[in-house]
Amino acid sequence: MPEPCLLHDPSQEVSLDFSSATYANLVQQLAQASNWTAEEEAQALLDAWTEENLQRRRLWDQQLQGEADKRA
Repeated sequence: MPEPCLLHDPSQEVSLDFSSATYANLVQQLAQASNWTAEEEAQALLDAWTEENLQRRRLWDQQLQGEADKRA
């Protein structure tokens, strides 16, 4: 399956604040299910977001290089 074409630079994205009140209920439910603390669960969510963002940054760089190669 081909990689999706990104439309914006993922390095400009700001991570979600999984420790905020907005996510408190979700984080608490996940923490109870995993036997982790809410802080550990919030960190795990942030770690997952960060890893996905890094993957998207690499894809973005590949896209830019591919476009530059086509122009050359």
